[in-house]
Amino acid sequence: MVLLEKLKDEIKLVPTDKESIHPFILKHYLKSWPNGIKRIYGIERTGKGLIGMVIYGLPLFSAVKSMKLDMGKNQVFELKRLFIEDTDLPHIESYVIAQSLKMIKSEFPDVKVVITFADEKVGHVGGIYQATNAIYLGKSADGKHKYAYILRGNIDAIKNILPNRKYPKK
Repeated sequence: MVLLEKLKDEIKLVPTDKESIHPFILKHYLKSWPNGIKRIYGIERTGKGLIGMVIYGLPLFSAVKSMKLDMGKNQVFELKRLFIEDTDLPHIESYVIAQSLKMIKSEFPDVKVVITFADEKVGHVGGIYQATNAIYLGKSADGKHKYAYILRGNIDAIKNILPNRKYPKK
């Protein structure tokens, strides 16, 4: 509880623009802008300014189709990029995801599900997503681990693809 209070006191997410967070894009392992951006949040730390970013947008149609999500175009978002400078704040990534999902839910009333991917080729299996209770959906055709957060409705939205899904481990 003390850790959460410290994060609430020190970390704030603010809607921002590409120019403000461009330096963080260059530090992200992909080093590129994603397509279909709908919202960019800068991650501010009290007394230090911006220390990172999180980007949400529309997923590729093929990603939604491969996940067998029977939803309209504006009902599914993708967490496309997350980068936070190294800090002494434990669990900051989990906190940022939780806060940004609340903001997406509030700002985009049509969004029901947020999907995201972890690229095992660069050592990611989705540990942060697992820690934030994302639902594991298996691997994509290109070998990335797929995860989903349900913002509205219930698990029925994706239950047809859930049987026997176990979190991957490093």
